[in-house]
Amino acid sequence: MVWDQDFDAYLTFLDETPASFIVDLAAAAHGPVEALARRIQIRVPLLEPRDDGLRDASEVELLARVEDGICELLEQRCGARFLGHVISEGVLHVVCYADGARIDDEASLLDGLDAGGYDIAWLVEDDPEWEMYFEFLFPDPLDFQLIQNRRMLERFADEGDQLSAERIVDHAALFDDRSAIEPAAAALREEGFEVDEPILDEGMRWVLGFHRPERLDEGRTDGFCLEILELLEPFDCLYDGWGAPLIREPDTH
Repeated sequence: MVWDQDFDAYLTFLDETPASFIVDLAAAAHGPVEALARRIQIRVPLLEPRDDGLRDASEVELLARVEDGICELLEQRCGARFLGHVISEGVLHVVCYADGARIDDEASLLDGLDAGGYDIAWLVEDDPEWEMYFEFLFPDPLDFQLIQNRRMLERFADEGDQLSAERIVDHAALFDDRSAIEPAAAALREEGFEVDEPILDEGMRWVLGFHRPERLDEGRTDGFCLEILELLEPFDCLYDGWGAPLIREPDTH
């Protein structure tokens, strides 16, 4: 199965240790894929990691070339699909999912690879539910929303938006249980949000819209999203993001 991949990056902590992730966000809508039920993990210790265990700028080009070579070789040999990586504690971990029927000899999977001086190791395991992808690689709700915020602000900036201008920002949350909506709405009102009447969408989930005036500059989008996620956490719902009208810079010509 082939889909248009959509990679993005985020930085987080694993047991108080910095960790840099790259992940194919689009795979979540397609996986798990029955034909890609074998997980291949490749371990690449960095040559000169930074003091915090992340990749040094001097190593970016070489490491990327080796990682590309790994993914291309695995795609050719066993139809592997690269879904992401994590760098932490001085090690790059590459994660691919492959067609197990095409893996004849695990020990020779990367034979012929130009390893660029890296000491590479790997393992192959059954993972038909893509647990490594969904439970480890994929960002948690806050990190996912921060990615969406950055993308949204880039689009606003491209359109010439005046990010410092206050405007009404619209939000939505999705509920399976109608009874959870009113206490969630009350909590939102206490924080200054205007709350709409819930509506039932085509997927039979309740959609609660809410709004508040906001600015979009200086990290405010990340701030109000964190506030909302913490506010809604007790109510067993899914925050569905935000939208706002463009306010373009005045034309001085």
